[in-house]
Amino acid sequence: MLTWQTFAQPKPFALAGIAIAILGLISTVTCAFLKKRDGIVLSAVIVIVLFLASANPSFLLWIDSVVSPRPIARIVSANQKLARSVLSYRLGRGWQYGTNFYLRRQLQEWNGDLAQPVLALVSPDGLNDLRARKIPFTILDRTCFDAVLVEIGKDETAPGQPDPLSSNLFRDETRWPLADSHRRSGQPH
Repeated sequence: MLTWQTFAQPKPFALAGIAIAILGLISTVTCAFLKKRDGIVLSAVIVIVLFLASANPSFLLWIDSVVSPRPIARIVSANQKLARSVLSYRLGRGWQYGTNFYLRRQLQEWNGDLAQPVLALVSPDGLNDLRARKIPFTILDRTCFDAVLVEIGKDETAPGQPDPLSSNLFRDETRWPLADSHRRSGQPH
């Protein structure tokens, strides 16, 4: 008597593992056939890295903050007031375009007006320019390498008072935590 058995769908890791194993086997056999020892070692290293990446997706998440504005855009868009008021300053064209895409709006370039403090996503070149021009600023978040969240300018509040700009934006925090206090993925603990 034949019975029909239902098998569970393979997990994505299993499918990725099978694909990586087949690719690694083909690469290794090809390099062995061609007597390329360096190729065999390189194939083994690539297969190990791919297995690690597919087994633990957070393994390569750190690269997201280096190549994409998505992490900082996620942080900015989590606060509607911040998402509507944040500006940009000297962002590279790709970062500007990516940030516009993820925030679903066109970021305006900061015009240099110091009449009131502003929040801006600033490139490393922009930070150097602010330092060179001796414009006061506070780094609020370093999640992304090429788009740092910065408060530019100072408010005229009494010493010891929290700055109304940054304290009103974040519910329970007077300062946005630095990314160094987060895991490298940029996600909060």
